[in-house]
Amino acid sequence: MIREATRKDIPAIAEMEKKYIEVAWTQDMLSECFESGSYSFFVDEEDDRVVAYGFIQWVIDEGDVCNIATDKEFRNKGKAGGILKIMEEKAKERKVTKLFLEVCETNAVAIALYAKAGFSEIYRRANYYGKHAAVVMEKNI
Repeated sequence: MIREATRKDIPAIAEMEKKYIEVAWTQDMLSECFESGSYSFFVDEEDDRVVAYGFIQWVIDEGDVCNIATDKEFRNKGKAGGILKIMEEKAKERKVTKLFLEVCETNAVAIALYAKAGFSEIYRRANYYGKHAAVVMEKNI
């Protein structure tokens, strides 16, 4: 079940960040973002366990998708796509007109997910992820 995250979910999100994100946001960073009110956090739970999460930053009329991750045993079940869809619904409620994100050029699964959701590549940032470029994508909503 996908829902908005609460403060209590931050430790689980931080653990998944460490596990699946190369340059992970720390629990303190996530807590600060959560408290700022400029971000929205979402989690997908199975048996009271966070198995996927995503968070987005709101800047005026734009949304910047920060990270989305799914626990390995729950991948390919639509969890990341579901969180992305909830983010878009929240964006519409906030009168956001564009969503942005960046993803490592080697992450073909994520790029395909974002393309399927209607995101288009607008440019690349060379060497953003070490030797690899960031694919910057946007979606008008």
